[in-house]
Amino acid sequence: DSLEYDELTLQVLRATGEYQDYTGIGYFAEPERTLEEKGMPDYTLVGQTAVTQVADGFTMNEAIELQAGDRLFLVSTSATLEDGMASQGLVGRAGQSFAKVLVDAEGTLQVPHYKATDILRDNRIPPGSNLVLPHTFQLNEGCTTGTVTATMLYRPHPMNLSQQYGWNAQDFVIAQTNVSW
Repeated sequence: DSLEYDELTLQVLRATGEYQDYTGIGYFAEPERTLEEKGMPDYTLVGQTAVTQVADGFTMNEAIELQAGDRLFLVSTSATLEDGMASQGLVGRAGQSFAKVLVDAEGTLQVPHYKATDILRDNRIPPGSNLVLPHTFQLNEGCTTGTVTATMLYRPHPMNLSQQYGWNAQDFVIAQTNVSW
């Protein structure tokens, strides 16, 4: 609600047809599970554009050609990751989300437990374990030094549920580290 329009980007993701592997918990940790059974499709960013106006819909800098099944996300491009911050859309930024994703009979993702009929995936980091993920960043021409900050956030509940039920949606910093080169 407090975002300025120049801070918003429309991100368009498209399924690649491949699935991501992860360690998983319970059923999703069983070695006989196929990647498709683990339920974490891989997406690629196929378009993005700045949002220039929000009124009776929104206006974008440029048109993006969409295909059936594309997923659209309105993302804050200026979100800083601070302890206790209001939850913001982070899709399209480098990183990974970890969650037990519940679905209802219609396939709606991230429903409350009392509406859930199944678990689509559970890629939470198992207790007592660690996880290292690779990420690639594109550098501007002539860039020879820099710092990457990795931040692990805890989000108590999905943003869509916070918005639907009027809950106070906050993110909490669990760990943070910097790497310079």
